[in-house]
Amino acid sequence: MTEKEKFAPLIEFAETLIDKYDSGSSSARKLREQLGIIKYKQLDDKLNLSVVGEFSIGKSSFISALIRRELLESAALQGTTVASTILDSSPTFSLAVKYRDGRLERFEFDDENNLREYIRRYSSNPEYAADTQGLYAAFPSDNLRDARIRIIDTPGTNSTEVWHEETTIRTINEMSDASIILVDATRPLPESQKNFIREHLADVLDRCAFVVTKIDLLRPKERGRMTEYVRKTAEFEFGLENPPVLPYSSTVMTRFLVNGEEPDERSREMLDTFIRSERELFDFIAQKKAYAQTKKIKALLGDLYNELSERMPILSQDYQRRHDILTRTKNTDMSVFISIQINSRAADFYTAAAPYQREITDAVFTEIFNRKQMIMSALDSLRTKNELRQFASQGFAELCRRHGSEILNATENNCRILRRFVTEQLDAFKTEFKTAYSQLGLLPIPDELGEIRVKHIRADAVEIASADSLPDVITGRNERLFRKIALISPAKMKEELREAVQEPMNDYFAKISELYEDNVKKYVSDLSLSVSREITRYYRRYNSYVSEKIREDEALRRGLERKIAEIRADMRSVAEKRGLLRS
Repeated sequence: MTEKEKFAPLIEFAETLIDKYDSGSSSARKLREQLGIIKYKQLDDKLNLSVVGEFSIGKSSFISALIRRELLESAALQGTTVASTILDSSPTFSLAVKYRDGRLERFEFDDENNLREYIRRYSSNPEYAADTQGLYAAFPSDNLRDARIRIIDTPGTNSTEVWHEETTIRTINEMSDASIILVDATRPLPESQKNFIREHLADVLDRCAFVVTKIDLLRPKERGRMTEYVRKTAEFEFGLENPPVLPYSSTVMTRFLVNGEEPDERSREMLDTFIRSERELFDFIAQKKAYAQTKKIKALLGDLYNELSERMPILSQDYQRRHDILTRTKNTDMSVFISIQINSRAADFYTAAAPYQREITDAVFTEIFNRKQMIMSALDSLRTKNELRQFASQGFAELCRRHGSEILNATENNCRILRRFVTEQLDAFKTEFKTAYSQLGLLPIPDELGEIRVKHIRADAVEIASADSLPDVITGRNERLFRKIALISPAKMKEELREAVQEPMNDYFAKISELYEDNVKKYVSDLSLSVSREITRYYRRYNSYVSEKIREDEALRRGLERKIAEIRADMRSVAEKRGLLRS
């Protein structure tokens, strides 16, 4: 089974759990980002190899020797490389430029000369380099192709530009699978380089190889001692066990393998040594490719395990918090609060309604006056004795009853303005109800509990007097008077009738006034009772809601137990899968 085949089910397992428990949190997003990198590397057959070294240590020369092409410019000025450059093998020459604003531009070339010029322009020329975030250069290279690697050239460390080191650190952490740490044989591992390695490469040193470059500048007897010195220093300073340390000379490799010079016997011996160093380097890198993916998957499974373990107490705490609120709500007797609210809301309603109640009651006197004038106007319009006789026998009583009935039947409409005071009191109750429950830490009142509205008031509970319940207009005495009047002339009859109807009309409408005032009082009383009725109804609805939530709580508890058991089972599976991997 290949490494890729071994990793596939582990990646699928991790993805299934990440999808299952994706909460949208920052930690969940980090897990998905880790998974994305792993899945990308699973499809990518090549390994990203970064080259790290101090400014002017000869990184460009080393990379040129390794790819067998002098594509990178060596310079004495700091800032030669302002962005990471990825070098990859390809049948053709091309360069992709990623700008800091997110744009991507691609160039195709016929030969390496134009490619070299564009790399120099976008990596070293301040006019272009300031806007460049990264370069991706592709070109024919047997060395890279056969080793199945990409080279990542980073800005030099120990630069006067702090952001050079920041770019290098970010590249190693985000892009690199393995790294080459270049060591200058003429100035091996200065304190600045050791500090950089300790501070920024400690977590990836097991994926680093040390290449001692410029080794040809030392006398032959000193070369082996220098290699051993770097190995011992790395072991002592960085806690490594037998780290790979390889001698190398970019000058020798470029001279004979890039420029095509013929080596003499002495040079041939050095060349063979450096070619062996390259092979050992590529063998080391090949081992680290599977190791790098293993480490990424182990880290993902470890973070996934931690995410699941942190989720259990969160679930338990969330449930316990809701359960405690329910228990506290169930055990809190709010009946006294409700009674106080009923009394205070009703009292406040009466206080607010009183001025309007007086206005409504007083307005009936004006209405009665107008109605009486209408009756007298009707009498004045009569001309014949028959019309007057009809008025005396029936018309007067009918007019009184009709106008009296209309006055009484208008009670509810005239009192409608009082309903808004009920709404105000019910809204005030609801606000205090919510505030009290919030301050006591009780179950919040849901919106679906419904609003308290005056529409629930039964307006027909007010007894409105009908025509059948009107008082008699004409007493027995007045009937005899009306019969006597009917025997005289029309003019005299109208005059006598105007005088005769005053007393019965006044008596009748006085009783109408009393009935109207009673109706207004009854309406106001019913509105006051509706305040009590609606508060009680609302409180009962809330108690029903609490009872429903208590029943749901038991189901939630059982569901939580199943969920925690499921998480524990998944954690055991994660631990088992992680145990299958070996660093």
